[in-house]
Amino acid sequence: RGGRLPHAIDMTAGLAGALLMDARRTTNCPQNNNVNSKTNVNDIPITIYQLRNSYSTLLLRSVNGLADMFRHQKKSAMLSVSHCCSLAGLPLWIVDVRHDASHNDLPSLGVCRIGALESLRFWGEKFWVVLEE
Repeated sequence: RGGRLPHAIDMTAGLAGALLMDARRTTNCPQNNNVNSKTNVNDIPITIYQLRNSYSTLLLRSVNGLADMFRHQKKSAMLSVSHCCSLAGLPLWIVDVRHDASHNDLPSLGVCRIGALESLRFWGEKFWVVLEE
């Protein structure tokens, strides 16, 4: 695959990074919005919209990549995203979140967080645990 990371590794890193960024935002949220010239770009608070957008993008890529892997394994481009994810064991509500993020409004931050945690658990069980065996 030309030096690309396996999808499970890419998604694990992305999801864990988003959850960490969210946790840092929650625990270090400044009480005022004063940004002076000595402020590091990493200290500028991320907005809830930016978090929702990041989570949604990761969930979308996670679901689409999983479906693509199944289509490739089954040698059938005709399989639906939801069918592929169902075969893989991913909860279908995450597929619905991906659909809403793609075609409707971004999901709420709470839904994004739960989706990211559940997706991270999924990749842990389907990739990392198997890798350890």
